[in-house]
Amino acid sequence: MKKITYLLLLIQSGFLTAQTKTVVTQFGEKVSINPYVNNGLETNNGYIQLGGALTKPSILTTTPNFTLAFTGLQAGGASDNVLVTDASGVLKSVARSSFGGNDNLGNHIATMDLNMSNKNITNIYNAYIKNDFQIFDRITSNTNYFGLYKTQGKLGIWNNAKSANALTIDENTNTTTLQSAAIAKGTDNKTPVPGSVATAADTNGNVIWTATSEVTGVLVGAYNVTGSGLPLQDIPISSTINDYYDINGLTLSITVTKPSRLVVVGSVLVTSSSAGYTGQGSIATFVDGVKYNPNYYSFFDGYANGASGGLVRLGSTVPVNTVVDVEPGTHTIKLRVRAWASYIGGISNSTIKHRINPTTGSYLGSFNETGAQAPNMTVLVYTK
Repeated sequence: MKKITYLLLLIQSGFLTAQTKTVVTQFGEKVSINPYVNNGLETNNGYIQLGGALTKPSILTTTPNFTLAFTGLQAGGASDNVLVTDASGVLKSVARSSFGGNDNLGNHIATMDLNMSNKNITNIYNAYIKNDFQIFDRITSNTNYFGLYKTQGKLGIWNNAKSANALTIDENTNTTTLQSAAIAKGTDNKTPVPGSVATAADTNGNVIWTATSEVTGVLVGAYNVTGSGLPLQDIPISSTINDYYDINGLTLSITVTKPSRLVVVGSVLVTSSSAGYTGQGSIATFVDGVKYNPNYYSFFDGYANGASGGLVRLGSTVPVNTVVDVEPGTHTIKLRVRAWASYIGGISNSTIKHRINPTTGSYLGSFNETGAQAPNMTVLVYTK
């Protein structure tokens, strides 16, 4: 028995360097031992170990129940290679750098909608939209949306609830069209008062709300008076430059609370106090007793060609146009007339008249049109 055991030990220690051997176990069984290993195996001090070179294509078949796993793997680095398989399942190593470091989305062509599952898209450099960009409500029960799109050179913000553009910008004219607009506060953080107007606060176009009375050039008042009554008013002939006389009814008293610009317009018909006389003079605007913008007039009063019953020849009405700037306060505005000459055949007349209303039923150049020859004055008040 001892001899057999010894023989087995000798065989075990030396079989790796011998040829195929046949030995008999202690139970009398014959065992053939091949000392060679290959195809991924190697010998080390009498042990058969993994680590040898493969000598033929080798396949490990896994199933859902019998899987292949590696545990205890070391952590890799950014410079390590990546393990991949080809279409046949053959394992290969690919340098990580060949993937460009990151996924290149530019190499992808989508075949279906991209659902981000409420995730963000960040660090976009440019976004190119070929059709429509739609923004929905945070309240999901509201299914209306605003859309941003461009067609035929016009950029539109579409209001789905109204089926119309809320805003349109034309690339050719660079004009912006709004369907409606509201400016809650100006750049001075002040809310508008009803009746206010939006004005430019500076050359940069900053908008502020301003009361109408405070906006330059806004019409804040309009007044009109017309002369009336009989008899016709006599105006003495005078060579004194300041001999102006009031015109019946053409006086207004106006109060302004801010610096203002008055625009005075009117007309007066001046004629002789006796038929056949010619005459000259001027009509001027007076504001608080100061004369502005005298207007020249001349007239001839008589029958055409001296024929009795012909048309009455009168002067034309004299227009008055005056602009005067005034400070806050109450101001008196008048149209006044001056006469410096009235003659017929070298004979001087002492007075002229301005027409008011002709006697009803008499011709006198107005054919019963009451007020046609009446003097009138209109004063427009603008903010300054």
